This record gives sequence, C-alpha cells and structure tokens, in this order.
Amino acid sequence: MVKIEFFLKARSKREAVRRFYESLGLSSQSQRGYLRIKSTNQTKIVSVAQTRICLSAQNHKEILEKHQDLLYDLETERLEEDVETDHAHRSHHIPFKIKITDPIGNSVCITPALEPKTVGILTSGGDAPGMNSAIWAMVKAAQKNGAKTLGIFNGYEGLIKEEIREITEEEAASHMHEGGTFLRSARSAAFTTPEGLAQAIATIKQKKIDAIVVIGGDGSMKGAGYLSKAYPELSVVFIPGSIDNDIPNTESLGAATALHRIIEAVDCIESTMTSHRRGFVLEVMGRDCGWLGLSAAFATDASYVFVPEYAQDAGWKETFQKTVRKRDKKCTYAILSEGARHISGEKLKADEICEALQEIGIDSRKVVLGHTQRGGAPCAADRLIAPTLGVAAAEVALSKPGAYAIFINTTEKVLNLHTCIEQLESLRRSPMDVAKLRGKEFVEMYNAMKMVEIKEAEETYCVAAVGALGAGSDTLISNLKKYGDYLGKKIENITENGYFQKRNLKTKPTEAELLSMKAYLASRSCTSLVLIGGLDALNEAKRLSQTVKSVYVLPCTVTNNIPGTSSSIGSDTALDTITALCDNLKIGASRNVAYIVEVHGSACGYLSIATALATGALDCYFPEETKVLKRLSRSVRALDKYFKRYALPQLIIRGNGAMKGVCIETAARILEEDGNGAYIVRQCCLGHVQKGNRPTAVDRTRAAQMALYLMKSAPKGSYVVGVHNWTPKALSIDEAFLELNEEKRRLKKATWLEMARTYRVLN
Repeated sequence: MVKIEFFLKARSKREAVRRFYESLGLSSQSQRGYLRIKSTNQTKIVSVAQTRICLSAQNHKEILEKHQDLLYDLETERLEEDVETDHAHRSHHIPFKIKITDPIGNSVCITPALEPKTVGILTSGGDAPGMNSAIWAMVKAAQKNGAKTLGIFNGYEGLIKEEIREITEEEAASHMHEGGTFLRSARSAAFTTPEGLAQAIATIKQKKIDAIVVIGGDGSMKGAGYLSKAYPELSVVFIPGSIDNDIPNTESLGAATALHRIIEAVDCIESTMTSHRRGFVLEVMGRDCGWLGLSAAFATDASYVFVPEYAQDAGWKETFQKTVRKRDKKCTYAILSEGARHISGEKLKADEICEALQEIGIDSRKVVLGHTQRGGAPCAADRLIAPTLGVAAAEVALSKPGAYAIFINTTEKVLNLHTCIEQLESLRRSPMDVAKLRGKEFVEMYNAMKMVEIKEAEETYCVAAVGALGAGSDTLISNLKKYGDYLGKKIENITENGYFQKRNLKTKPTEAELLSMKAYLASRSCTSLVLIGGLDALNEAKRLSQTVKSVYVLPCTVTNNIPGTSSSIGSDTALDTITALCDNLKIGASRNVAYIVEVHGSACGYLSIATALATGALDCYFPEETKVLKRLSRSVRALDKYFKRYALPQLIIRGNGAMKGVCIETAARILEEDGNGAYIVRQCCLGHVQKGNRPTAVDRTRAAQMALYLMKSAPKGSYVVGVHNWTPKALSIDEAFLELNEEKRRLKKATWLEMARTYRVLN
C-alpha cells in the first residue's frame, strides 16, 4: 500500500500547524523550511489535493473532544442559516466526515476508521411491531461503518443451537415495513442454565462475534445482563421491544402499535354496542403492566378500566356499577388488562365483570383481543422510534465496549445495562409504588378515569378551532367538555363565530373587530379562551390576549411547527397515513421505478424527514436544507448506485416547501434524464388525503392528556399547552414567539431535527 505524506510551508505558524496535525494523530518533522506530515497507525493520510487534505482516523472521539469548532458534514453545513441546532455530539455517535480548517487555511476532512467488527442481532421474548425496522437500521448503520452483521435466529435458543447466518441490507430492508421479527423469536429455558450459557458463549467465540444487540422485553434485558456478566469481553447492547411497555423511563418498540390495534378494535365494536345497546368487556394484553389497557381506556373514554397496578378490593363491583350508571354514554364498555387482580391476588376474570353489568340491566359480552394486538405493520410512531434506537445500538456496539441499554424519551439515551436491570428489579410492583414505577402520567390517567361527579359550572371556557387543522380537533373539544363537566367548567364552542369564520386570518383584525370580540366574550361570561390549531391560532391568541383573562393554544396541525410541544395533535395521524401510502408504492410490482413523493409541511421539514426515516427512503428534500443542485446531484448518485444492484421501487421524499424554484415535475425530469435510462422517475403528490381520517392512538391519547391538563392544572394567563413525549406542559405565548421564525413560519430550533442525523446515518 502506498504511504501518502505531504509538506507544508508554514514559517510564521509552524508551531501552531505542528500542534494541530499532531492533535489529529499524525506525526510531523521539520525539514528545510517545511513541515513534513506523515501517517501513523492511528491516523492515515488518504489524499492531498491543493488545499484539501483527507484523513482517516481511529481516534475520531479524541479529535471531537479537542476541537470545539468542528463542522459535521451532512448536518450543520447543509442547514439554512436561520435554523439553530445545538449540535450536541453524544459519546456514542460515530461522526460523519469531520470538516475543519488548519491554522494556514487548508481544508481538512476526517473520516472515522473503525476496526472491522462482527455484530450479532437477536430478538427474544414476545415479538413486537417495529423490530424489523430496528434490525434494518442496525444492519445499515453497522455495514456503513465496515461491520459484518449476523442474524441470530430464534433468540437465545438460536445462539445455543448456532442458528446464525449473515444478513444483508437488502434482506433487512425487505422486511422493515412488516410486523413481528423476521429473525424469529423464542423463549429459551436452556439459556438460563450454566450448560446453555456456556454453549452460547462457545458459539459467540466460534463465530468471532464482537458485539451482540438484543431486542426484547424485561426478560430479554435480564438475559442480556446474564450474558454480559458471563462473558465481559463481549459488547452487549439492549433495545426495549415489548408491547407491554413495562420497562420504566423509556418507550418500548411495539407498544404504540399495540395501542393502535386496541383502539381500532374499539372503533369497530362501537357500532355493535350502539346498535344493540349492549355492553362489552374487552380484555387486552400487557401482562403485569396496565399501560396498554389504561391508555386505551383513557384515549377512547371507556366506562371503566381494570389494571394490575390497582388491585380490586371487596367492594369493586359496587364501585364499578355506580361509575357505569353515572357515565352518560351511548355505549358502555370496560377494558380489562390481562394482569388485573383482586386484592387477594386472584385473577380478575372478564365473566365477573359481565355479570356485574348484567346485574344493572346491561346485556354484555366479553371480547379477548388476543394476539391481534401485536400483529400487523408498525404504526408511524414505532417506525420513528425503531431506526433511532437501531442506529444508536449499532454505534454503541461498534464504539463502546461494555454492556448498555438504549432507552428513548425525546431522544435516545445510552445507559448502563446492569444499572437498568437493578432499578427494574428494585421496584416493588404494588399500588404504593405505581407513580415510581409507571410515572406521573400513568397516575393522572387513572385518576381521570375515576372522575364521574359532574360539578356546577363556575367558569366558562370558550373554544374555537382556528385555521387549517390536523385530525384530532374534535377529540380535543370532546375531552375538554368531558373534563370541564367534572371540574366545574362550562365549555362553549364558538368556532362558528364570524370573527374566526368571515375574517381573513392572515391579516390583522381591525380595532372594531377586536372590540366586538371582546364584547362577545364578555356576554358569554368567558374567563378563558381556548384556540385549537396551528400558527394562525397562535397569532390569534396573541391578538386576543387583552380581551379575556386567560388565552390558551392547543397545537393541532399536521405541520408540527408550533413552539411548546414536541408533537402537535394531527401530526402523528398524518405521518401514519403517509407511511401507509408510501408502503403501497414500495411493495408494488413495478421495477426500476423511483417515486418522488410530495408531503405537506410548508417551510417546516418535520413530515418530510419523519416520512423518509419511517419508510427508509433513498433521499429527502426538506425546507431547512440548502443547495438545490447539490441535493439533486446527491439523488442522482444514490439512484444510480441503488438501481445497479436492485430493481425494487425506491422513494425520494420532498416537502412541499423545499427546493424553492424547482417543482416536483422538474425534479422528476432532471433525475430521470440523468439516469440515462437505468430507471424512470414518477411523481406522487399526496395532497390533503395525508391529513388522515380518524386520529391515531397516539394523537387521541395526547389530545386527552392536553385537555385534562388544561382543565385541571394549567396556569392562568396566556399559554401554549403542548406535550413533550407524553408529558403535558405549558409555555407562555410570549416565550413561544421568541422560539418562532415568524417570517418563515417555523421553529428556530426544533427538537425533531435530531431525526435528521439518524436519517443521514442511514443514507
């Protein structure tokens, strides 16, 4: 192999130049007025051309720590100047090509040089939707960094029986939109024995596996810890994947999809309930965790819910019957978590609940939803979590020796695996520890389910849906009315008022219009005004803040461009609809076809980036990114490379506010023309169909949480009430405008831009 070295003429800054290159891991030597720079075992010189120097470094982490003024190629360099990011580089991140300038103005590009490793991937315990998407992300991220990926089939049992083979990116990609796990899953009693563990370790050594990534529930997590302690030289990484969602402080893969299935079942069975005036008891999964049952009951306004965390005392039947009688509903149904029990420890059965309903004159039936809850394609929420966890797991497996758990809240967190196992085992599963085990939101939802006493109204809240709305606005209003009744607050819908209907919302109201609105609110004895919508609602809230004591904005827009919330109501429904439509394109029978799919979003790129990540699109054009021609050239190279190897359809996602001056038709023609007949490019504008129909489980649950928080806990004044992950919070409207780029109608600094890095790792 040819060794490359170069000379620099740096008389006045020789010492600074020497220190700079030595900090990158290179060696330097003074020679006749020049500085001779040479490769080392740590850092290799790849190429030198004029003022551009390319290096490959094993010590990339040390370089990141020493140089704080780095630019990360594919991240900051491609974003528009008004977009703020904190560029936080976490310890487990394998950087993209690092770009830095030396003391005399040369451009130095550094790529990470990792030692070749072999990563094994297994799924254990019960399957969960989203596992396949996480596997695809792991395979792609690992192979991109030069690693070999082995699929371990049938979980820990496959590790013992050597059911292992290499899996390719193409194979993983063909399953990413499917539910379950193509690696298959099994529970292994043999693995818990010393002989089984010894055989598993022997297999790992024989296959020369350097790291193993385990996807599963709490049992699988304990198994990963068991393996790590027995073989400390192995890097072990755990990803939570269980519909039960029973691991505290994280979201498990599959839980959102299972909730989606339950709520779909409730929607389907509701017509039968109404037609026959019949009550139902729906038994749902969750084992010893009531998250699925409680979330489904809370989101759909069930009559009652039974969960394992709250055992039923001797008077449970009277309490249940009293609650059902007081709830004025067109249909009656209770949700029963499979782990629910009497205070004696005996399992609570659906037949007992049906009998209780029969006693008060309600003909009832039981429905066990069973394994349909964990089947089918993952919903959009899981398909966003999965690649984020998968990429993080691959990077940790390749760069951090030890045992780790990858948890996720707003972003991924890398935690010590053994510490997480100890915390899980230390939590006593009893009613006294529910808040500690499940979190404050769990307790709030359960307490809300017990609200039945309607109080006399002491305050009046006027509610209006303003501007273009996402799916879920009706859900917000109905929940506001429900919790308003329980808490003594009258809810009056004033959406049809002329101020919101006849006036152009893009223009400022006249003084006369403001005075008229103030008089109207006073005539209704309005104490608080609630506006549901996007930026139009936020602007109206600012204008009307002087007309009433308190003004609140509930974000409800597919664009997801409102400050004070990580997720606007309607954005998950839109993404779920888009993802399903894109899947139809990808799994079609067409060959050598690329589709440019245009999605909503205007100047905000949330939907375009999220869609690209969820569907595994080849490229993505989003408004915050610059350089139109470079983006088109990037796509041409990617399409050419892809269709040389594969013939299956591929996607390019375009936000409708991206690439100003280049419409979707023009982009399609350019890409097809430069393909020289290797592929054809078709355009697909989804239009308003992407707003979806009924809101998803995620949007319904968050809508109910926002309504409950507004009615019960929101401070008085002018606030945006949003949700951060699953936690409702309030942000003052004045602070919200500080976070907003009013001219471009988007956030200055959006937390969802974290997804852009994950997307770039995969493309």
